[in-house]
Amino acid sequence: MVTRTLRRLDPDRQLAVLTAILDEAAVKGPAAVNIKEVARRAGVSVGALYACFGSRDGMSSFTIELCVSSLTTLLDRYGPSLSAMPVRQTLAAHVAGGIEWGRAVPGLTAFFARGAYQGDPEVLDRLVRPVADAVRGTIGLILGAAVDRGEVRSDVDLAAAGDAGSRRTAEHQQLGLSFKAVNAHVLRLWRMHLGRTMNCCPPLFGRVMVLTHTGRKSGLARRTPVNCRVIRADVRVAAIPGATWLRNIQADPRVEVQLPLGRWRGAAEDVPIDAEHLPQYRAVTTSGGWIAAKLDEFTPRKASDAELLEHGQSFHLLRIRRTERIRRRA
Repeated sequence: MVTRTLRRLDPDRQLAVLTAILDEAAVKGPAAVNIKEVARRAGVSVGALYACFGSRDGMSSFTIELCVSSLTTLLDRYGPSLSAMPVRQTLAAHVAGGIEWGRAVPGLTAFFARGAYQGDPEVLDRLVRPVADAVRGTIGLILGAAVDRGEVRSDVDLAAAGDAGSRRTAEHQQLGLSFKAVNAHVLRLWRMHLGRTMNCCPPLFGRVMVLTHTGRKSGLARRTPVNCRVIRADVRVAAIPGATWLRNIQADPRVEVQLPLGRWRGAAEDVPIDAEHLPQYRAVTTSGGWIAAKLDEFTPRKASDAELLEHGQSFHLLRIRRTERIRRRA
């Protein structure tokens, strides 16, 4: 809810408040915005923000509605023009336009991205789903026009292809939330020096290590427990697309590996999941044990090579090369 107080502010002050909300949400996520920190960033009092929005939830709702409205309006405006272009040019223009929009309004872009990957169900439903529906609608319009022009085969079921993509996205989001809940307990065990207990029964708990990486925005050290497999002195791990720790590593591949019997520094690199590296991917996925298989609803040990290869197309396989051993302090 937006009160008349916000509408009465001069445009520069409105922009300062909105920028402060977006900057704070980019750091902590839309669901965890701190109204005191927003007031400090905007150079206004906390009371002034309450006068403008009524509550912290009102402030978050306003920003979510603004972001959704901006993105869906943009897609609705340019959809008909894009659909009139040849399909190859259209898709390239669609991606290029999204990049250009992101550069023009980085605050809204960061706000949406943070909301999409934070995993809060309410934010996903109110922020991500309407934009995803608008994107699907625009792409459907583009491909529908391409079918009419004969650029895409008429026997292709566009709706089914879109539904399959949506299902994979939803599955990854649910899997990420499940692992996030489990990871908090695993890290607690490692802090209590009980990390070895997680590796006492690999068929059940899997093989677990703690990966320390650097936050791409904060620059702070972040720790994530991951399933792993040691192959020829290097470590292999698998990641869900969009995982926070994966994006951190893609920005800075320098990591620290904490195994039950030692710690060392290393450098991570992406490995393609193809026929050559399929045995490595199978080894990593089976190292998740019964718990990971249950959460993923996929049993790699029993899967055929074709099934495993298809499953791997929506994951990342990382190789972490050892660069330096970390010795224990005397």
